[in-house]
Amino acid sequence: MKKLLYVVDRIGIHENRFYGAMAEEFDVDILPIDEPLGANQNFARMSKEADLIVAGPLSDPISRIPFESQTPILGICYASEINEIKSVRQIQTNVLRCSAIVTDSGYISKELRLNFKYNKPIYETKYGCDWANFSKYEPKFKESPSIIVLRNWSQLYCNEIILAALAGMHESGIPFNCTFVGAGPDLASGKIIAKKYGFEDKVSFLGNIENQHLPELMSQHWMYLSAAKSDGTSVSLLEALSMGMICLTTNFPTNQFIEDEKIGKNFETSNIRDLIEKILYLSSLASKEKSRMSLKARSYGKNEAQWSENSKVLLKAIYQTFKS
Repeated sequence: MKKLLYVVDRIGIHENRFYGAMAEEFDVDILPIDEPLGANQNFARMSKEADLIVAGPLSDPISRIPFESQTPILGICYASEINEIKSVRQIQTNVLRCSAIVTDSGYISKELRLNFKYNKPIYETKYGCDWANFSKYEPKFKESPSIIVLRNWSQLYCNEIILAALAGMHESGIPFNCTFVGAGPDLASGKIIAKKYGFEDKVSFLGNIENQHLPELMSQHWMYLSAAKSDGTSVSLLEALSMGMICLTTNFPTNQFIEDEKIGKNFETSNIRDLIEKILYLSSLASKEKSRMSLKARSYGKNEAQWSENSKVLLKAIYQTFKS
């Protein structure tokens, strides 16, 4: 059995999902560099013993791999590191060290080709979700906006834009409820904003929740909302689509399919007025139209979001990299 060394910055939901897929067919050691083990003297030995190093994201995990290592590297690209990078030079060397790279969208693949001049194999697959679990649930539709936000509290995800829109709706007397799931450095200020503008009774801040508990919570709402200023193919978005939620996202290129597939709407990034208008537009739709959108969303999730299927591309990338 081939031996893999999987180098990560930390172990989270993505890393557990990738590890699970690889461990079904390979002998895999996972090495998080945010723990003492990640920097110990065994690193060089482990990388030498491995037939292939899988590393993601492309930044710190690859930087930790010794340059003298002769073991090929398969990089797993996280969209944020490409979209938000200030200079290509920050990770250019790491990108070029990869024998192949896995991405979650054509947009990110194109960025690697054009801006990073990467000419080796790229494999695309949505990083997917536990479709079987999420698809068991359905949203509860009603006229007023019932919103869930599943992005963490950091500058990238711009939850303060959502709060500003909710404040505007509250001032106009528009009924709504909104649940925020996620943690991060801006969570405390988010709670302060809700209290300052007097709508804290209409919002809930739940912090982090175990993934297996999310579907039931999500089913108590009907609108998924993300204000992220950049994106890949968001796993939480795929989870929402798998349930048949109507989705409202920014108009970042990777989210364009939401309007193309008629399963929700895009709003202009950071445009509070446009966000309010799109929330009200989706809320005004007749029940029949909401149900139609929901069915299309569920169909998209079934076809595109199943990690049990999408993970086959990751395995293909590993096998092909062995051959190269």
